[in-house]
Amino acid sequence: MKQSIKLNSHNSRFQKVVLDLKLNIKQLTIINMDEEIVALLIPIIGILAGFGSAIAAFYFNSKQREFYHKERIAAIEKGMDIPMPPDITKTIKPPETYLRRGLQLSLLGLALCIALYYSSWHGISWVWGIPILAIGLANLIYYAVAKPKTSNTQENKSNTLQ
Repeated sequence: MKQSIKLNSHNSRFQKVVLDLKLNIKQLTIINMDEEIVALLIPIIGILAGFGSAIAAFYFNSKQREFYHKERIAAIEKGMDIPMPPDITKTIKPPETYLRRGLQLSLLGLALCIALYYSSWHGISWVWGIPILAIGLANLIYYAVAKPKTSNTQENKSNTLQ
């Protein structure tokens, strides 16, 4: 019996400590905000962060271009070879990349449309798969347009070598 009494007194002390902690946590919050205000702040902060990251990307891109421009000017003044800008030296993706990406996105979009059509309670939620399907089809169309150009240039190279 003494043990159960100790446990009960221990539990009441524990509950008192927990209650005190809850009150202290509420007092430590900077502003006691309503859920509605927080619900409004989340998209606002998200939009501001998106615009902020875009502005930062443009800023750093312009600084990088300025650096390459100064480097080219210094090379011209010294009579050295002009370094190529990094944009020109980037490799071009082969058309097979667009075929693979197009097939993946088209099938993913189609599967998403089918899954949402059969599992949704709302009638038109399946349309969320259409943008993915459209991007996949655009990649497939690009592959169909770009593939003959590369095959023609390869045939011309082989004809000139012979």
